[in-house]
Amino acid sequence: MDSVLQEVVSRVTPTHADALRWFAEREGFEGKRPWPKNLVSEPNVPDVALTAERGIHVPRNWDYALSVALTKSSQYRDGDLEVQEDGTWVLMLRAHEGKDGVGLESQWNRGLYQCFRQRIPVAVFMPVRGSNYRWLGLAFVDDYDDITRTFLLHGPVNAESSTEDWGTVVDLPSESTAPAWFLDDSDPLMWRDERLTRLSVGIAREGQGRFRELLLDAYGGACAITQYDARPALDGAHILPFMGRPSDTARNGLLLRSDIHRLFDRYLLAVDTSNMTAIVSSKLERTRYSDLHGAELVLPRDERLWPSARHLEMHRQRFAQAEQI
Repeated sequence: MDSVLQEVVSRVTPTHADALRWFAEREGFEGKRPWPKNLVSEPNVPDVALTAERGIHVPRNWDYALSVALTKSSQYRDGDLEVQEDGTWVLMLRAHEGKDGVGLESQWNRGLYQCFRQRIPVAVFMPVRGSNYRWLGLAFVDDYDDITRTFLLHGPVNAESSTEDWGTVVDLPSESTAPAWFLDDSDPLMWRDERLTRLSVGIAREGQGRFRELLLDAYGGACAITQYDARPALDGAHILPFMGRPSDTARNGLLLRSDIHRLFDRYLLAVDTSNMTAIVSSKLERTRYSDLHGAELVLPRDERLWPSARHLEMHRQRFAQAEQI
């Protein structure tokens, strides 16, 4: 099997596999959503409801979501879809909220979360002109954040996508100096997802020690925000969710004191990229951490090791959402 799609369809039911292949073959199509009445002339239509009116679609009696339909007016759009010049894209999607609850209380969110855990892609539809939609193709769910109740999807994954691009696990290099990939300034959408997925326990994070050591060297052994320099108290913090070794780059990292790292991960602290200063959540305004608001980040001398402003802005989007919760 030389494609991710082939590997994926071997792990789901025949009906689910048919639907994923069908969606993949129609990637980039623009037209009506795949309601039954719109498919009367289509050949080999899968025997399952393919989409919902909006939001996350989990077919009846399924554990997995099958598709996500964005709308111009609902919480699912939010302007969070970023389409890149090369056709890849990333979507920050708010979780469903309704009578069945919020977060993972909702059966719809649980269906999409199962796709995240089991590495099963979903089809994504985006409204364009009139009542038409662009069928963006299949996307992997790379992250679910329970604080902001948002999913992070990226795609497309199709028959041309190799397992090397999306699922290979490789060993870290043994160089004592920073390897080329640590300086990587490529688009995060082009990173290979090299996590080791264990179905019952989630994601095993590989090589964290190497990532931390490289950031310790880049930042001169001092926290980027507080300048504390006790090495045992310093962490290598990922800006975007962990996606395997290719996300262990300087552009996706900050060296932070461990408590500051925790606040950053919980969206109680972010970075204003206009002046590279710390933003502290209003939830901490009566704590000593409020003193850090406006603190200027001390960045590596080598500009190639500076954190990506775009990555920091995406993190700040979730920070802003967490402020409303």
